[in-house]
Parts: sequence; structure tokens; C-alpha cells
Amino acid sequence: MREAGATRRSSRASKPGKRPTRICFQCRNRKVRCDGTVEGCENCLRLGFTCSFSAQDAEARSISSPQSQGRSPNSAMTLERRRGRKACLTCHSQKAKCSGDIPRCERCLQRGIDCQYSSNSPSVPTEIGPDKGIVRQHIDAFFEYIYPIPGQSFLHRAIFLQNWSKGAHNPHLLQALCGATARFLATNDAQRQKAASWINEAEDQVLRMITEPSLSNIETLLIIIFDRLTSRKFGKVMALSALVVRFAFAMRLNYTDKKLTFVGQERRRRLMWSIFMSDTLLANGRADFTLVSAERIHLQLPCHERDFSFDIPVETELLKPTPGLDNQSNIGMMGFLIRILEIRVRIQKFTHEMVDRRNISPQARRELESLASEVRQFSATLPPTYVLNERNFFLRAYTPERTTYIMLHVWWNLCYCDLYRFTIPGFHEALPDEILSDLPSEFLKHCRERCLKHAVDVSNIFESILKLGGDIFITDTALAICSLQCARIGTSLGPLVDEPLQRGDIVKKCTACSEILQKHSELYPTSRLLVSLRGLIISRLTIEQRSKIQEIVRSAERDVRRESDELMYVRFGLS
Repeated sequence: MREAGATRRSSRASKPGKRPTRICFQCRNRKVRCDGTVEGCENCLRLGFTCSFSAQDAEARSISSPQSQGRSPNSAMTLERRRGRKACLTCHSQKAKCSGDIPRCERCLQRGIDCQYSSNSPSVPTEIGPDKGIVRQHIDAFFEYIYPIPGQSFLHRAIFLQNWSKGAHNPHLLQALCGATARFLATNDAQRQKAASWINEAEDQVLRMITEPSLSNIETLLIIIFDRLTSRKFGKVMALSALVVRFAFAMRLNYTDKKLTFVGQERRRRLMWSIFMSDTLLANGRADFTLVSAERIHLQLPCHERDFSFDIPVETELLKPTPGLDNQSNIGMMGFLIRILEIRVRIQKFTHEMVDRRNISPQARRELESLASEVRQFSATLPPTYVLNERNFFLRAYTPERTTYIMLHVWWNLCYCDLYRFTIPGFHEALPDEILSDLPSEFLKHCRERCLKHAVDVSNIFESILKLGGDIFITDTALAICSLQCARIGTSLGPLVDEPLQRGDIVKKCTACSEILQKHSELYPTSRLLVSLRGLIISRLTIEQRSKIQEIVRSAERDVRRESDELMYVRFGLS
């Protein structure tokens, strides 16, 4: 960014006294000076506007469209606005400068008069504290807790903070960000209710601009979706997710815009991949719920956080590596997480189709082995710094990267669990018992042992986290379903394998799966519901016989299912 700025300054300094001959649409209509840079003028890049570049470029881009013949190159552009605050009614009526402070602006305070704001004015969240320092705490909390979660790693911290400090940010994005992070900072119900009002207001304002898709509106909606998901408002999650996908394709985020700077391109890439990951976890491999397929994304994978943060241009790989091109060392942890989630999608589609057909053909057996080999190959290609071991985890344990690192390995293990759990008797996602009984015993033994092994490995990861103390908080909400699945698999398969798990070992693994969500249950209603399920499983394991373990699990699931709704189980893979 510094080099880009220096290039612009040197290009302007080379022609002193000359006015720029190229003026973009936004600068012309805002009546401000434009530097005429081809890649996008400095004003538009700073404010996050879509720069029209020049009339000739616009005509060249639209020449392929017959409908655009004879039309002005800027006719499709709209004048964008960035307002940090709105004036109170008194200052607005007198056309006076308003500080925008809540609950009373400086001018009204000095005059001792009532200060009121219009109902549609965005209440920038400065009212949770006396100064910007409190808002800054919420911003820092976002990058500490929410940013590492799959589907949320798209904001550039330095650019966002710079725009916020200058009052050039999108107020609705700030509302959504502070509302979502308040759950980590709020200490009383009044603060939580205020945070909920920010989320609601941000959602209402963005939906009013439904015909004007923009990057900041998509970013705002993704944060709102995260909050709605953790609050168990699944109807809104499904509706807003569909809207975000439409916005993304309308803005062609699934293609690289080579006219932008590296940071500009990487922001768009991360936004599109975040939408893909969110859709992947929501759809759960069901074609009816899938909105974004990997084949429609023509982008390289996200780079390292350091390269993104410090504007270091690098080339990475596509989702499917190009033969002869080795840029894997430039792929960030988010890129590897995208790859394993894409493999998991194909595993889920394969198992859904196999269970729907109610048989496993020889061709399906070969495909199963191919998918298992792909999961093994993924692990073998991980860079040494991303491999799961005590040293790598300890180095990340007290950084925001811990969430991404842990979830990368949790999802890798769950790929095996998803691939083989069709052999677990009594599971909704399993083949019928009469079909399982016809399968070769060695094949069943292999599948069940592999499934149980990786479920135990996940619980071992949870135990290693707990050993470091309660300060290590994995914030990904998907951790709830991961721990639940491991508990279900352990209690169901533990007694069935050739070397069965002892009752004490089963209780120990289930307890680790439950304790890892203790802090989750304080913040996320969905985790609170699933913790109660595991509590039922563990409590009944201590009093029932091992032969009835499967019935214990099914009974506990029925008890909790009555408290939930269908969409939750679509989201969490239980239906």
C-alpha cells in the first residue's frame, strides 16, 4: 500500500501544475480532486468506492453488450456515499454542524436544549462507552474471536481501522461488527439488548439497500448471518445467505478483477471464499440447500495473513492445483481449510447418495477408497508449520490463529468420520441394518475402526486444549456439532469393535467433548442446547449397562430434539 501510494505521488509530481485529464465518476459528482490513476483513483480506493476509471475503459467493458450501444459509459454508475454519522434534528433544521454524539450532540449540550435523532439515523455504537476506546475494544474483539472463524476472515484490519478513525466507514458494518462481538464483552443484559438492537438496525438498513449491492453490504450481511446463526434464528440465516450469494455473483466476486491492487483483489477473494465456506457448512452436502459450488469460483486460494496484512503481493494456487505450478507455500491456513471443507462436501454428497440408494456397489467401494486416499494426501501435503503437534499448537494457543488451526485438524478427522459412519447401526445417516449385515465383515470392521479412531483423535485434541487451561477459547460455533458427533460415534462404536473401549474410556472421551464447550455454552445458545444432550449421554452412561449404550444415545437425542427445530438439524448434520 505504501509503495502504491508512493507511485501515485511520484506520478502526480512528474507533471507539476497540470490538472488531471482523467476524472472518475465518483470524484466528478462529489466535486473533489481526482488523481486520475488507471487502477482506481486514491479517493475511491480510500473510501471503498467503485471507481469508473475513464470513459474509454467503461466503453471498452460494455462494448460486448448490444443494449449498451449509445449509452453513456457512466450511466450505470451510482453515486456512493460514506457518512460516519447523521445530524440531530435540531442541527439539521438549522443547517448547523452536528457532532453526532449520543445521546446529546455538543451543540445541543452547550445550549441546554433537547437533542433528538431521526428514527432512521444509524446509531453508531459509541453509546456503549464514553469514547472511541470502547468501540475500539469491540473492533479488537472481532479480530480476536470472530475473524478466525471460517466465513468471517475477509476484513483488512488496517484499512478498516483507518476508515473508522477518519469517519469514512460504513456505519451499518460497524453496527453489525459491534453487535456481534458484544457477546464476548457484554457484562449485563442491558448491554446485550443494546447489541441486539444494533444488529437489527444494521439488518434493516442493509435490506433497504437491497437493489444496491456493495462489498461493505455483503460484509455486513455475513457478520449478521454469524450472529443470527449463533442466536438460533435459522430462518433468517437461510434467507440472508441466499441474498448474499446473489449479491456476490452480481458483483462477479467469483472472478479476479486484475485492475485492483493486491489488497483489493485479496479482499474480494476472501469475501467470496467466506461465502463458499458459510454455504458449505449450512448446506451439509445437501444439493437442495447448496447455493455455491466450487466449480463456479475461479479464484486462487487466500494467502498468508502476513502477506494480506502487509500488502505483500504473492501468487497462490487454485482450489485444484495446476500441474507444474507450485505456489503451495504461499497458501494461508484459511486456504487449506477451504480445501478440506470442499473434500468434505464431496464426501457428504457421496454418502447421502449411497444411503438414498440403500446399497453400496463395487463402484461406490472404489469411490470410497478414492475419497479416503484424497483425505490422506491432503494431510501429507500440509506444510510442517500447519501439522498437528504439541509445538505448533502451543505457538498458536494464545493467538487468534488457534481457532483456525484447531478447526483445520478437527474437520480433517471428521472427514473420515463422515466417510465411514454409514456403517454405524442405528444412525439416521447409516445404511439399513439388513444391508449392513450383507456387507463383508472385514469391510465393516475396517470402516468402523477408522471411524472410531478419528472420533477418538478429535476428543484427544479437545483434551490437549483443556490441559492448557480455560483461557484457550476456540470460538468457531461448528465446534459444537463436531464434539457431538464424536460423542455419538464413541458411544455407538466403542462396544462394537474388536478391541472395545471400556466404559471409563467412553465417559472420558464424552466428558472432553462436553467440557470443551463449557465456555461456548455461556455465549452461544446452540452450544448450550448440545451441551445438555451430552450431559444426558454421560449421566446415563454411569448407570446403564454397556449393551444399552446405543439406546441411551438415541433416547438422549430424542429428548433434546423436542426442544429444537428442523432447521437446526439440517445445519448440524443430524437429519
